[in-house]
Amino acid sequence: MKNLYIGAWRLFYFLSLPATRLKIRSSHRAYVLLIHQGEALLIRDLFSDHQWKLPGGGAHDSEGYEQAAWRETREELGLELELTNLKPLAKGIWHSHKYNCPYQIFQVKLKDRPHLRLRKGEIYAADWFNKAALKVEKLAPEIAQAIALADF
Repeated sequence: MKNLYIGAWRLFYFLSLPATRLKIRSSHRAYVLLIHQGEALLIRDLFSDHQWKLPGGGAHDSEGYEQAAWRETREELGLELELTNLKPLAKGIWHSHKYNCPYQIFQVKLKDRPHLRLRKGEIYAADWFNKAALKVEKLAPEIAQAIALADF
């Protein structure tokens, strides 16, 4: 049943891709590396082709990077972060699907391991990984760079 659900969302994504590309082309993106006791939280969403990635996504028209990171973390994981806890970690240009989007990655160290409320219809898995267990060759280059720079 889960595979059917994932397949249906991927079909929807594929059909909406032309409109999505127009929006993504003009947006900047923000991601958050959440760290708790030496482990980083990674997610899998319906669009990441079974790759682990950081929570985050595109900014709304009037949002800065920090506000987008805060909103995306709340929407995808149900977490309310303090904006003052977002520490800039890396930034660059994301190259994909014939468009280039500026992005920024933030690091947040959490005192307690949070209870996650994964966004239904988008996020289907989340897990904590220690730095040694992460296979950086299987991560997108910008995520691997952020993990290498992160303090955990």
